[in-house]
This record gives sequence, structure tokens and C-alpha cells, in this order.
Amino acid sequence: MLSRFGVVFFSAFSVTVLLFCSCSKKSEQSAFPAGSPMADSIRFEYAVYMLPVYSKDSSVVLQQALTKKFTQLRLVAEIPKDPREMVVWARTQKNVRKEYAPPSMEDLHYSGVGISPQQARALQKSQEAFVLQFAHPKQNVWIALHTANLLIEELARETGGLVWDAETRKVFSPDAWHESRLKSWTEDVPDISSQTILETYKKDELVRAITLGMKKVGLPDVVMDDLPWASEHEVGDLINLFCQSMAEGVVFDKSGKFSLDLRAIKNSEVRDTQLKSVKGNFVGGRLFVFEARRKGGRRSKESADPTYG
Repeated sequence: MLSRFGVVFFSAFSVTVLLFCSCSKKSEQSAFPAGSPMADSIRFEYAVYMLPVYSKDSSVVLQQALTKKFTQLRLVAEIPKDPREMVVWARTQKNVRKEYAPPSMEDLHYSGVGISPQQARALQKSQEAFVLQFAHPKQNVWIALHTANLLIEELARETGGLVWDAETRKVFSPDAWHESRLKSWTEDVPDISSQTILETYKKDELVRAITLGMKKVGLPDVVMDDLPWASEHEVGDLINLFCQSMAEGVVFDKSGKFSLDLRAIKNSEVRDTQLKSVKGNFVGGRLFVFEARRKGGRRSKESADPTYG
């Protein structure tokens, strides 16, 4: 929660918005442009890791689900460059150990959510994954994400598999997926922190905080660098509030500058929880926002630092 100590960071630090294109160790930064930060079209990837023994064919389950429940989502042979409706493309990925490797037993300590020891061991023996790529125009952002979350849960439950969120690099049991991604979604725009993750990395005596998963709603991920370790929780709340503002449709009036007002947050649970935690009369502040474009090779899923190219 934002404390008096957290107020300092509104004025003393900048929030750097990273656009995860291809990346390299060297980045270029410029003031984030005025206007809406949400992309005109959105695409992201989920998958179901099929465990060695599974009950149903994933392609059949998908066809039945699209026919009976998710009729607004159209299965396509190729994702269009500029989708004008909600579409999904699917493939069965064989030889996953080499081409779509699941988290190792060691990695599951921090990338597994609700995974039992038995499921963790079975995941290491997985031979295939059912991969889904979703795409849609930004006007469908929330119904499309909610639909994708429901669909991938159904696929995992019906096949006995595990959900892989490629954007946050987390693997979930079906129950954990529902608890994390769907249970609290009661308003048009959810608490965006329920759809993303916030990771922190210690760099000597300082901390880097970064989000993963904002791509699922067409927005850039956010990073704050060189923070005192003691400020980790306050900065995390600040980042989540900034991300919530972007998710709710904020428009940047001026290049490189953004005024955050807690009272303007539309999601009532997020807004009321944060307002109750604020000490004194502080309800907002000025952020200095920069865009970082990275050039070079694609980062790997196994990279320890998601901002390192």
C-alpha cells in the first residue's frame, strides 16, 4: 500500500515504459508520446501443457467449446495483421522438450502456481502442448481477454493439462488459474494486477521492479530502476496503480508526463483499497514516463532478467 514513504517516489523517480519489441543490451529512451498507450490491435499466447496421460483430444475440445460456448471467437488458419474481430489460431506443438520447454522442477518454485508435486513431475514428461494465439482489435480488449481466460481454463480442465501464460511465463493448475485470473473479475475492467505479475530483482543495494503481461491488453510493460530495497512494496503499488490507469483508458495529455489521481481509478475495489491505505491527504502525484525501444535478438523464455536482451 502507498505510505508517506511511497509519496516520495511520485516526485523523485520516473516510471520507464518498456516496449518489448526485439531487444538488446543497449536501449534507447525517449519521452513517452502523448495520446493513448493502448495498441490498435492486440495479440497474445496461451497454451495447455498436455501431461503424459490425458483424457480428451485438445483439438476436439476446442472445436466443441467454440461451437457451444465461445461463439464470438472465430478459429482461423492464420492471424491477420490487423484483426477486426476476435480470432484464435491453434496448433499442437510436438517435441516440447526442445521446442516449447515447460519450466523445470527448479523453475516451478517461482513459475508454478497451484502445481502439486505430482503435476510438477508429470509436466517434466510432457510430450506436447496445445498452443493458442489470440488476436483482436482494442475495442474488444476486455471481453476478448475474459473469453481467452475462460477458454484456456476449459481446455486445461477437459484434457487434464496445465495452463501456460506465455506473457507472464507462469504455469497454473486449472483451479489456480480460475482463482488468479477469473474469480475477482467482477467489473468491466479488472484489477490489472490480477492479469499480470510484478517481479523485483536486486541489483547490488538497489532494486529493479518490472511488470510482465501487459501485452495481453495491448499495453507496454512498466519498469522502475535503482530503487532502495526498503521501498519495494510502495513502488509495487505505484506501478500497479499506473498500470490500472492505463488499462482503464488513460490518455497521456503531455509527452513524458502523467498525473496519477487515485480518485480517478474506476475499478472500485482497487480505488477504495488504495484510498484507505493512504496516510494524510495524499491522493496523487506526477510521474515522468519514458519509452525504451530495444534492438537486436529475441529474449528467451529462460532469461533470468526479462529486460535483458
